[in-house]
Parts: sequence; C-alpha cells; structure tokens
Amino acid sequence: MRKLLLLVLGCSLLLVSCRSYQAERLASEGYEQLMARDFSAAGASFAKASGKDKDNHTYRYNYLLSLFLEGDYERVVKLSEEAFGEFDFNLSFLLLKAQAYSEQSQYKKALETYERLFAIDPGSYETQAEVMEAALRWNERETAERLALGLLNVKAYEKRALTVLSQLAGKESWYARALSFITKEEQTEGPH
Repeated sequence: MRKLLLLVLGCSLLLVSCRSYQAERLASEGYEQLMARDFSAAGASFAKASGKDKDNHTYRYNYLLSLFLEGDYERVVKLSEEAFGEFDFNLSFLLLKAQAYSEQSQYKKALETYERLFAIDPGSYETQAEVMEAALRWNERETAERLALGLLNVKAYEKRALTVLSQLAGKESWYARALSFITKEEQTEGPH
C-alpha cells in the first residue's frame, strides 16, 4: 500500500513537472513569435501555455497582448476582464482592456476602465498623465481637468498638468501664467 501511494505521488509530481516544462517551452516559442511579429502564432502558443499552467498570469497576459497586437480588441476586452477576475493583483489586464477600448474609439469605456485602475493604484502617475493627455485629445475635458488637478501636487508631473489645464482654461488663465513661470524658471536654471 505504501509503495502504491509513493508511486501515485511520484507519477503526479512527474505529470505536473512535465506540464510545467511544456508550458515553459510553449511560452518560449510565443516570445520568439512575438519578437518576429507573428502575433497569431504567438497568441496560439501563449494560449496553449496558459492552458497547461492555468495559474501563470504572465502566459495569460501575453496571450491577450498577442490578441491586442493582432487587432482583436473585442476579445481582448472580454478576456481581460475574465483574467483580471482570476488574477486581480495584475493590473496589466485592466490597462490592456482600457487600451483595447481606446483602439475601438470607445473612449468613455476606456476612461471608466482607467478609473478602476486608478482607484486600485492611485500612485500610477505616469499612466494618469498619459490618460489626462488622451482625455484632452478625446474631448473629455472634465476627466482631463480632474486628472490634471490631481497631478499638480506631484512635482514630476506638474508641468504636464499645467499644460493641459492652460489648454482648457485659455492663454490668460492662472494655469497658463504658472506654466510660463515654470518654463522660464527651467530655462534660466539650465543644466547643472
């Protein structure tokens, strides 16, 4: 009985190890295919790798990234939400979903998804700055203004925030004057 238990345990470990190895091999192929810009083949490889190792969020993300690069935005939106449900620690799934909405010109849905991301990670300043600028291009003025006002308090992003706010408020606004002051100050300081 003991030998049978050891045999079953050994076979189980071997099977898990084999599946893990197969997943790694498929993922390696997927990376090569991504680099070669063969997004369809990469997606298939990462889908198989993800099927063999269902707990690996990286394989799932790379599968969705392949779909995104292939232009299959509708599937990316649907599958990104499912993946985020399973791997809620990986905010990249929300980011990919928002970008897919953006590519489909569904800007309101993209902004709603970004807002979810910012609620979870309020320190994602670079993404907030990029979304602020995109919101301005998309004529989503309220969102652009709200994000810009939030970024004014972050030294590294105050110039970008003032640029957006001055575009929204006009050349004679306080924001435009503050931007002019900061720009002049940077020019007089020069490289140290």
